[in-house]
Amino acid sequence: SSSAHQAVTGRLTQPMYDEIIRPQTAVEQYLEARRHELAEASHRDHGYRLKKFVLWADDVGLDDMRDIDGRTCEQFKTHRASQDLSPNTVRNHLMTFRVFVRWSEANEYVVPGTADKIRIPQVRESDRARDEHLEHETMQNVVGALMKYD
Repeated sequence: SSSAHQAVTGRLTQPMYDEIIRPQTAVEQYLEARRHELAEASHRDHGYRLKKFVLWADDVGLDDMRDIDGRTCEQFKTHRASQDLSPNTVRNHLMTFRVFVRWSEANEYVVPGTADKIRIPQVRESDRARDEHLEHETMQNVVGALMKYD
């Protein structure tokens, strides 16, 4: 019953659905819904990034999308930031997560306005660029291929 749900979650509002919507299920539905909207590489990136959310949700016992709120989002953000990732990687993961939460709002899995509570960290321009260097021979091969096939 909704009063039992409120007693367990402390939520003051009525649940949007009576059934539990698991994070794994919501992510699968999101990825299916976005399959034809995103480029293949972007779709794959979203799947990879949201898998991290599903694993985290499982670890912390979050088994119902209705329980996601601003505090939960901040906890996930803190978790990703503690994983020894580059600032840009954390930013990209959170941007994808926010898009997913916004989609979840539209599908009434999450309370409207939750996505707006996800603060995306600012990243210095220097942290967005990679500082990897190509060997001279590799660079010549790339330029040669571009010249040949351009």
